[in-house]
Amino acid sequence: MQTSQGGATDEIPGAIFFDDNLLTVDTQPHTNLLACGTVQGDVKIFEYCSEKESKLVKTLNIMKEPCRSVRFSKSGKCLYCAGKDKGLYTVDTETLKLIKNERNAHSSPLNALHTISERLVTTGDENGCVKVWDTRVNNSVFCINENTDFISNFISQDNSLLCTSGDGSLTAIDLRQHKLDQRSDPSESELLCLAIVKGGKRVVCGDGEGVLGVFAWGLWGDVIDRYPINARSNSVDAIIQISDSVVCTGGMDGYLRAIQILPNKAIGTMGFHSEDYSVDGLCLTHEGQYLLSSSYDSVKFWSTDEIPTVWIKDEVEHETKERKRGRKRKKGKRRKELSQTKKHKTCDSNFFADL
Repeated sequence: MQTSQGGATDEIPGAIFFDDNLLTVDTQPHTNLLACGTVQGDVKIFEYCSEKESKLVKTLNIMKEPCRSVRFSKSGKCLYCAGKDKGLYTVDTETLKLIKNERNAHSSPLNALHTISERLVTTGDENGCVKVWDTRVNNSVFCINENTDFISNFISQDNSLLCTSGDGSLTAIDLRQHKLDQRSDPSESELLCLAIVKGGKRVVCGDGEGVLGVFAWGLWGDVIDRYPINARSNSVDAIIQISDSVVCTGGMDGYLRAIQILPNKAIGTMGFHSEDYSVDGLCLTHEGQYLLSSSYDSVKFWSTDEIPTVWIKDEVEHETKERKRGRKRKKGKRRKELSQTKKHKTCDSNFFADL
């Protein structure tokens, strides 16, 4: 059993190690269930607990080829699985049985999966095709073919769906009108992950050269800021929002980093996952108590107990200092204006005294 990081004494679940190479991880939004997709096409369901090691509940033999993405529905009643065999599969999380199978969901192997709402699911493939599915029917609602390389990740807010791609662009899709909203200019490297911060007003994307690009919501043409998070240009493969202005990133060098966005600065290292493999995925447990990081051979748990008190406190202190500096600048300017006015009055009175 591991002990929590940061000097805390509470026990956290131990790492889960895999004989089968791990590709994807997601946590159930209301219980302690964890779904893991492997290279062999199996989906392993675990139950984690702070008092003991995680328990393997069931192994689902869903695909014969690699399972690249698993995502729970918003209610947690369904688990969606997608992978190299081009199929989209639905599992009932109560019975842990396959209830739906779209064997040829795409013409190319699937690479990314995202649950937009309880009834809408989106998939992206190796050739850049994006499809949105209504789970109540068997066919996709609409399809967008604007990207020229693999779809790496999705995120959604309101009526907009965003996806990152290996062609270096961020694509915004209008879910209400079923059409492309805007596609950004391609960056110098592939975009691999994304997160929404600043109350939904900013989107942060991680790329293959270790740079975070920041977009203003609705202005998808180009980034408004760029922040390199490591000197060795190691890729940023995973990102997750921790607070309104703080994200945690994981990538090729195995480190989990806390980064503040606008103003951009590295807050610190949350942990080190592995020397041998990159951090491919990050997710929070349903109660927010643990952050999970996944690599090719393991899933590790990290305590989030100290994050709100330390990192958010730093954000508040920084904003308070900025406000104080602003007030000081205004006071200084006002004092200067008053001083100049007094000087003019003194000069005027001395001039008229001799007349």
